[in-house]
Amino acid sequence: MATVEHRVGCRNLLSRHREEDYPGLMTYRPPGWDRFFIVPELGQGFVAKGGEEAYAISAPNGFEGEEIRLREGERATLVELVGDARLGKWRIERMY
Repeated sequence: MATVEHRVGCRNLLSRHREEDYPGLMTYRPPGWDRFFIVPELGQGFVAKGGEEAYAISAPNGFEGEEIRLREGERATLVELVGDARLGKWRIERMY
């Protein structure tokens, strides 16, 4: 059974998996990091490998984002950019 959640969180999610596990999505690995950012375009989604996440954030401009954690098989889609585009509204199909 699947349920759908809408969450406002960081626009980019972090992953420990291989960058090639996310075909068609832009990724960015900062120098020296063991994780990388998944950087989707508006409307792009992916099926989680498990463990993808975004930390909760409280920005100086007043925007707040929730923590997001994905389990294997869940589908996350960036559906809207929020504020200064550092935050995004995510549609998450959770598998229970």
